[in-house]
Amino acid sequence: MSEMLWLLPLLWAGSLAHERRYMVTVQTPVTVQEGLCVSVFCTFTASWTSGTSIPTYGSWFKEGAKPDKDAAVATNNHTRNVQEETQGRFHLLGDLRTNNCSLDLRDARRTDDGLYFFKVERERSQEFKYSYIQDMLTVRVTGLSGPRAEAVLVAIGEAAVKALLLLLLCLIVLL
Repeated sequence: MSEMLWLLPLLWAGSLAHERRYMVTVQTPVTVQEGLCVSVFCTFTASWTSGTSIPTYGSWFKEGAKPDKDAAVATNNHTRNVQEETQGRFHLLGDLRTNNCSLDLRDARRTDDGLYFFKVERERSQEFKYSYIQDMLTVRVTGLSGPRAEAVLVAIGEAAVKALLLLLLCLIVLL
C-alpha cells in the first residue's frame, strides 16, 4: 500500500497539467455604459493551437448556450451563425494564431449584461475543440451617467448623444 502512495502526486500533477493546457485569461468583470463600446483583451492556451496551418476558429457564446447548435455572439468562422441581436456589435478581434481571443463590444445594450465563454476549434476536427466554461467573461452594462452626459442629453436628445459617444469612444480605442 505504501508503494502506491508515492504515485498520488504524479496523478495529481498530470491532472493539473491537463487543466493548464486549456485556459483563458480575460479581464473580468468588464463594465460598460449603455450605448458605448469596450474592448476586452483575452488570451487562451490550448496545446494544439500553435505551429499549424490548419484553420483555427474561435467563438464567443453567452452563458447557457450549447456551442454545437446555438448561434455565437461573435466568431471568425463564416459558416457559424451569429445571434441577430449581437450581429455587427460583437467582434472577435484577436488573432487566434497568436492565441489572442480579444472581444470588441459596440453599442452596448442592457440585454448584453451577463456571462460569456470562449470556444476554440480546428477546422474539420471533432477531436480538437474546447469550450472554456471555467473562465467566463462577466459583462455589466450600466445606464449612461455623469453630469456632462445628463446635461447634453437634455440639449440634443438621448439617441444623438449615444451615437456620438459611441463613435468617439470607438475611435479612441482604435487609435
